[in-house]
Amino acid sequence: METIRVSRHLAHSRFRPAQTLILSYLAIILIGTFLLYSPRATVTRSISITNAFFTATSAMCVTGLIVVPTGTYFSTFGQGVILVLLHLGGLGLMTFVAFFSLIMGRGLALRDRVVMQDVLSYDLLGKIGRIIIYILCITFFFEAVGVVLLFNVWEGDLSFARRLYYSVFHAASAFNNAGLCLFNTSFQKYVSSFGLNLVVPGLIIIGGLGFAVHENLIECARRALKRKSPYRGPGLRSGSPQPRLSLQAKIVLITTAILIITGTGIFLSLEMKRTLSPLPLQGKIFAAFFQSVTARTAGFNTVDTSRLSNPAYFLLIFLMFIGASPGSTGGGIKTSTFVIVAAAVWATLRGGRQVEICKRTIPSFMVNRAVAVFAISLTVLAISTMLLTISEDVSFISALFEAQSALGTVGLSTGITFGLSTFGKWVIMATMLTGRIGPLTVVLAIAQQTVTIRYEYPEERVIIG
Repeated sequence: METIRVSRHLAHSRFRPAQTLILSYLAIILIGTFLLYSPRATVTRSISITNAFFTATSAMCVTGLIVVPTGTYFSTFGQGVILVLLHLGGLGLMTFVAFFSLIMGRGLALRDRVVMQDVLSYDLLGKIGRIIIYILCITFFFEAVGVVLLFNVWEGDLSFARRLYYSVFHAASAFNNAGLCLFNTSFQKYVSSFGLNLVVPGLIIIGGLGFAVHENLIECARRALKRKSPYRGPGLRSGSPQPRLSLQAKIVLITTAILIITGTGIFLSLEMKRTLSPLPLQGKIFAAFFQSVTARTAGFNTVDTSRLSNPAYFLLIFLMFIGASPGSTGGGIKTSTFVIVAAAVWATLRGGRQVEICKRTIPSFMVNRAVAVFAISLTVLAISTMLLTISEDVSFISALFEAQSALGTVGLSTGITFGLSTFGKWVIMATMLTGRIGPLTVVLAIAQQTVTIRYEYPEERVIIG
């Protein structure tokens, strides 16, 4: 409850929404660091303050990069702290703050709703309260389904309590796209497991679609069922309009499907005779599919990532850069941003003045925002990679991969994170926080408040290219 009070105080302060969001994340990371630094949190009853801060940041930013093994280094208490942090980070801290405000009968002030609109990527201020409750219900429903389906997946002679614990932790980690795992080699021993390769990627995909898409799909399904029912409601007569997928849902679903299918095929072709060679055909397909899905922001792995070829690294970096979808538990620049930038480039090549997708025109301010996110993300990636190559004795591809894994809040690693210097760890932590909150949000928080002007300067053309 102290966390709730701190966050509500920040929300009602003079800070702008972007600044409130960053300060809220930092406040919870500091609390998480304090809890993980306590002797109760580790098996050895000792951890450096830097490693505790790194773990808290990784969990809160749902990244999954680790400097100490989660399953063997931390006690049950420490793992519980990590589980809470990844929920707060995955769904958004302010989501829980707003939820507790609602159930305590306090409601949401307009300033709270503006902050939540930024967190959830929703444009409708009036629906924020209902959306928050809906998000929490959807989250815990899918996590509960994941727990049930994962219960019998685990190998070995495990007790009921241990199976349940593994299922709860990994279902939450998968849905929140965190990638934190209780096994030292992630899911490598389950590379050919049908159950794990069905459930974990399924949770990752669902969590990465975005809650706006969930709501749209459920509403379309509900209206379609009512239209077929003989007991139609008054608003669903035979002549009423067909349920329609929003442009957001179309972009997200089509792009997600294309990235998963093409990513699986390319990864399979690149690693068929290399990392995947010891596996049977089913294992090869499962491994390629799993890596294609998890690279989008989850961070689990069923193959040894440190043994991949450079072309495979570049493929995963590309997938990590795009990431999940807006309003989801994942990171990256987001699928819609990638599609809008690609559509803007295509429109420019065709000599068009407007960006059009699925027979809809994208407003110019949204195109500008997408380009800004794309450019700022590339800039942050370049700076992080450069700093890692300066401070660490690693190859360029390893530094680039690690930096993008942090920026995309993924958690995949070439194996260099464990050996990072203190400076390198702080670089990764700053990159993880930037990636989770959003590069554009960070810039808006730092930038001065803009003033609306009522005049325009005359145009003048410059030579480009």
